[in-house]
Amino acid sequence: MKEFEREIIAWHRSSELSRKLEKIPGIGPLAASALVASIADAHSIDNGRQVSAWLGLVPRQKLQRRQADAAGNEANAAMRTCARC
Repeated sequence: MKEFEREIIAWHRSSELSRKLEKIPGIGPLAASALVASIADAHSIDNGRQVSAWLGLVPRQKLQRRQADAAGNEANAAMRTCARC
């Protein structure tokens, strides 16, 4: 395991982007290397919120009340239909 960690840290030191990410508080060399390796093309990401959503750090967005009611009514109608089958 230590050998893998040494290889990752060596790669981290050679990667300018990974070193930049490490400057963020809470991001170490392993996390920075993992992010660089996981995000193939950073140009496809518009903002930090997209990265947060991809990582699962952003709470899900709440539906407006009308949308939630409509979704519930559709689900209930489908369940009533299946009950008659």
